[in-house]
Amino acid sequence: MEDREERKPLILAHRGYSKLFTENTLEAFVRASEVYADGFEMDLRLTKDKKIAITHDAILDRISGSEGSVKGFTSEQLKNIKIGSRASMPLLEDIWDWLTNTNLWINLELKEREVVPHLVKLLRSRPYEKLICSSFLHSAVYELKAKLPEIRIGLLLEKRWPKNWEEFLNLAKERGVYSLHLPIGLIAISGKKKLSYLIESAKSCGFKVALWTVDDPDLYLLFKDKVDMIITNDPISLVSSELYEAFRGKKI
Repeated sequence: MEDREERKPLILAHRGYSKLFTENTLEAFVRASEVYADGFEMDLRLTKDKKIAITHDAILDRISGSEGSVKGFTSEQLKNIKIGSRASMPLLEDIWDWLTNTNLWINLELKEREVVPHLVKLLRSRPYEKLICSSFLHSAVYELKAKLPEIRIGLLLEKRWPKNWEEFLNLAKERGVYSLHLPIGLIAISGKKKLSYLIESAKSCGFKVALWTVDDPDLYLLFKDKVDMIITNDPISLVSSELYEAFRGKKI
């Protein structure tokens, strides 16, 4: 795929184009690339035979109607379990070539620390530049960074931020963190001013900042000039809102 002019902020499709297509499937990633998302966010878990599956939930029932856990099935068994109407759960190694050939950004979210050694093996043999590895399990990405010092790591934060924010930022900087991933849901708890403060203080320390999960075009337009990445289920709505604002600002 030809290089696109890089948008600021980057629009990353949350589990692919998950508003209209089955989440974390190749179809969802393909459709996201077709509507000019700048990249993809996806979730990683291990199968019974230690393959890296792309799936958010540990349990299969929500996405497939089947019982059992991802780690309770081999990768071959999972291929026979349909998620959505026709897709099967992809393995990262099986679609890695397609993902990297898009030349788009990839945000891998580690849902389990056990993924780390297997991801290290993949990335050492098939490296990719436009990559961020993030997790709520901060120890997991710190372990990844120790094994692959060149990798970009991101820390995902819940709707409650660390009590000592400045100390947290200093520690993250010492550990080589690239990005902080803040929930847009902080607005409902603490308001827009508090979220803006967290963004600005993180940026002033040199971090890239991502906001998740932003599906409201008005919130996108409010924060797009403050952050580096927006993670969304509905990339086309955000791309369309930006084009509309740009057109509206032109003099005719």
